[in-house]
Amino acid sequence: MPSYVANATLEADGYQVEDTSFALTELAVEALARGNAEFASGSVRSFWVAAARGAPVLTVMAQVGNMHRLVVRQDVSGCRDLEGRRLALQSEGAIGTAFVRRYFAEACPKLVPQTVFVPQSENRAAALLSGHVDATVLELAVYHWLDRQAPGRFRVLEDFSTRWPDLIATVVNANSDFAKQHPAAVRDYVRARVLANRAVSADPSLLVEHAKRAFGDSEELASVAKLYGSLQAFDTAGGLTAEGIAATLTFLQAQGELPHSVVPAQVADLSFLVGALRDLPELLPRLAGRWPG
Repeated sequence: MPSYVANATLEADGYQVEDTSFALTELAVEALARGNAEFASGSVRSFWVAAARGAPVLTVMAQVGNMHRLVVRQDVSGCRDLEGRRLALQSEGAIGTAFVRRYFAEACPKLVPQTVFVPQSENRAAALLSGHVDATVLELAVYHWLDRQAPGRFRVLEDFSTRWPDLIATVVNANSDFAKQHPAAVRDYVRARVLANRAVSADPSLLVEHAKRAFGDSEELASVAKLYGSLQAFDTAGGLTAEGIAATLTFLQAQGELPHSVVPAQVADLSFLVGALRDLPELLPRLAGRWPG
C-alpha cells in the first residue's frame, strides 16, 4: 500500500504512473528485465537470480519487512509432524520457498512433505481453510484474515522474521538501463517510497484509505494496518543496508539459489536510497500535509 501513496504523490509532481499487478514475482521480473516496466517489487530471490544472470535489474530499497510465516493446522506440533503431509508454496522463485526449505534443513533435515505450488497467499490460505493442505507459507496479513475466519484452527509454526532478522525478503527494483539514463527519476521514486513509508508509519489510516480505493472496503483493513504499523513493517529509512544485502546474498548463496561469485554490486545499488535520504531534511517541510487521502 505505501507504493500507492507514493504513486499518487509522484503524479501530483508531474510523473505519469501506470501500475500493473502480476500473479507471480517472476512475471514482474520479466517485465522489468525487458524494459516494459521501470520499477518492480517482489521476492528478493527472483530479482537477484535475474540480476546474477545478467538481466538489467537492480535493487534500490526494501519493500516491506519480512512478513512471511509458516502456518500449519493446529494438530501440527512441530515440523516433524509434516512428514508426508501437504505443504503449499508460492513458486520456486519465492523467497518464502527459500525460507521454509532452509528452516526444514535446519530443524528437520530428513523431512519429506508433499509439496504443491499454489500462487498467491490468499489462494494458499483458502486451501488451508478447506483442508486441501496442512501447511503453507503466508504473509502476515493473510494469516490475520485466516485466523479471523477460523479462530484456533491454525497457528504460526515459524516466524521467519524472528529466525533471520537480518534478511531482506522483498525489494523494490529499477531497470538498471533506465537508472543509468534517468538517475534523478529513480531517486525521485525512491524518495517518494521512503516518504510514503514514513507517512503510513505515522498514520496507518493512510493504508486503509488507499487499500479501499484499490481493492474495496473490508473489515480487515484497519486491524491489518494497525498490525503492520506495530511491527514497523515499512522501514522509514528504506530498509536497505549494506549489512542486509550481504546477509541476504550469503543466505541465498548457501541455499544454492545464487552462485558464490555474485557480489553485492551485481544485485543492489544503495546510492539512490542514500541520495534520497540526504534530500529529505530540506524536502519534509515542503511536503508536509501533501499526502493524498
